[in-house]
Amino acid sequence: MVKSLKETLDMASSSSSTPLSKLKSLKIEGKLPDIRDLPFQWQRNLTSLEHLEIGDVDNLVIWFVDKFPSLQKVVIYGCDLKALP
Repeated sequence: MVKSLKETLDMASSSSSTPLSKLKSLKIEGKLPDIRDLPFQWQRNLTSLEHLEIGDVDNLVIWFVDKFPSLQKVVIYGCDLKALP
């Protein structure tokens, strides 16, 4: 699942059309050992993201929501996030 998500977002980020720029809601959930933060290319292209939900991602260590200009709502649960800025 993580590999599929990463491949999809990487491919969409590198294409000339930017469907990610229209994405308004993203939910990442589950025991995903490789997710510590969101790669820069994803952050750069998720310009319309309004709702971000992250759950049960144990290795989440980097706070990155300030990178999304349209973000209105963030839900984080079950994560071992040590601190918020």
